[in-house]
Formats: sequence, structure tokens, C-alpha cells
Amino acid sequence: MLKSTLVIATLLTALAGSVQAQAPAAPADPIVQMRLEMKEVDKTYSDKRKVITDERKAKVKAAGDAAAADATAKGAEPGVARRNAEAKVKASTKAEHDGKMKVIKKEHADAAAVVKKKYPAAKT
Repeated sequence: MLKSTLVIATLLTALAGSVQAQAPAAPADPIVQMRLEMKEVDKTYSDKRKVITDERKAKVKAAGDAAAADATAKGAEPGVARRNAEAKVKASTKAEHDGKMKVIKKEHADAAAVVKKKYPAAKT
């Protein structure tokens, strides 16, 4: 009795697993497809933005750390030195950062337009 119950349970589990494996890979609904493609476009933009922002943050942090260490060595207030150095680096890297951001924002807008043009009937 116990063996037959285990055999039946095993067969049902195997059958349920094969049914799940046969599910369609991509949905046929154009709205869902458009949203999935937009999600990929947004993720690409987010990844590129993170790289650009992290580069700038690293420069700002390095300048702040160096200024704080120098101020501590001289006996000055390290917090003030850090704040001033970070503000200076942020101001000097603003144009470069904004230029890179403008480029990836344009790429994002263009990619989003392509996806929206691909699915004109799909409204979000």
C-alpha cells in the first residue's frame, strides 16, 4: 500500500513537472511583450547610468579622503576640508558627467521609441 502511494505520488510529481516545462517561452500578448522589451531598455539605461555615476562618486570620494587626510596632518578641521574638496571636484566634473548622461539619455529615448513603434497598438 505504501509503495503504491509513493509510486503514484512520484508519477504525479513527474507529470506536473513536465506540464510546467511545456509552458510557452514568450507571451503572445503585445502589451506584455512591449513591457518586457521596455524593461530591458530601462535596465540597460540604468546599468550605464550607474557606471557613469560611480566613476564620478569615486573621484569625489578620493578627493575628499585626500583633503581630510591632509587636513588632519596639518591639524585643521577634516570635515570642512572634505566638504570643500568634494564640492570643488563635483563642480569640475559636472560638465563631463552631464555630457555622458545626455548621451545615454538620448540612447534610452531612441531605444524606447523603437520599442513603442514596434508595438503601435499596445497602449500602456
